[in-house]
Amino acid sequence: MRLYRFYISEIIGSRKEIIIHSDELANQILHVFRMKVGESVILFDGSGFDYECVIASFGQTDQKLVTFNVGRKTLSRFMPACEVTLCAAVVKKILLNGLWKKPRNLA
Repeated sequence: MRLYRFYISEIIGSRKEIIIHSDELANQILHVFRMKVGESVILFDGSGFDYECVIASFGQTDQKLVTFNVGRKTLSRFMPACEVTLCAAVVKKILLNGLWKKPRNLA
């Protein structure tokens, strides 16, 4: 069984239930992955932890509403090993487009 991983902007912390009101997330869960109530997903909020959650319900009248029951909290294995800060002095405006393309190619 594959666990899909989704980012949510609100902090999960120690809550046991999360209610998400997001059209994009609900569409992806319902129509793209065709998930149903009772299936498990992994939610993360950028805090360094992954939360294994179970889909509790979808909104009856509002299909944008998804409710999750939070289960296990684990340390994320997808944290970057280092942080990179890019600093540059731009002399001409034309150079700005080239500046953003080069670091992206390094990844």
